[in-house]
Amino acid sequence: MVRIAKNPTELKKRVLRFFDPQGARKPLAKFIESLSSKSEVLVFGGCVRDIALYGVKLFSSDIDLVYTGSSDELARVLERMKCEYELTQNKFGGYRTVVKNWDVDLWAIETTWAFKKGYVQYHSINSLLDTTITNWDAIFYKWNESEIVCRDQYFTDMNDGYLSLNLYRNPNVIGCLVRILRFYFMKKATLFSPDIRQFIIEKFEGRNVEDIVRYEVKAYPRDRYLNFNNVTNFIEAIKRGNNELIPTLLEPKNTTKDMFQ
Repeated sequence: MVRIAKNPTELKKRVLRFFDPQGARKPLAKFIESLSSKSEVLVFGGCVRDIALYGVKLFSSDIDLVYTGSSDELARVLERMKCEYELTQNKFGGYRTVVKNWDVDLWAIETTWAFKKGYVQYHSINSLLDTTITNWDAIFYKWNESEIVCRDQYFTDMNDGYLSLNLYRNPNVIGCLVRILRFYFMKKATLFSPDIRQFIIEKFEGRNVEDIVRYEVKAYPRDRYLNFNNVTNFIEAIKRGNNELIPTLLEPKNTTKDMFQ
């Protein structure tokens, strides 16, 4: 099992290996290189986080890219790239494309949801660290400068298994809950801050557990950790304030059989 990255230098080596322009993900590197010709591009959140947690080989999720230039500049850059990539625009003003079976979401930094809604004030690109749901998501990699950017305690928190709430507001609550659950059941998060415990309790109120499990099936078809029983037990333990929670790591499931057993 790959150990969690200990520091920015170690993580940078992993990220560079993942985006090796001569490796299997060469098309991804080419896409980002083209995108970053006018302004810096940030590989944001989940991709960098998961490479820190699980290593290069196990990462298989979407890739989020934040363009540090203006929305208009991004539109012009993408206009030049559209003959090679099929792009669709989403309701938040960003774009989605597929690069050799990798789903890529990208947007101009000024259109970041938390900035537009006024939940976080934009002062510099580092303000992006304040827009994520948890402390573990608050990280990005500067493509042109080959630099990992995160808070000082980032790697300490992650290696200690300490998960805390970074921003209460998020447009995809069910996705946040699934991510938190996966952090726990993959034995990465072992300590929950009081605020994230309260977030879990509040956001699960009136929510169907089966919807949570189905969301994981759709978002993470290659490796599933959630089922009706373990999610229900987890929530009950959180409500009781039980620090022991559920000690058994469940093996990932690759089929939908017994999904709610």
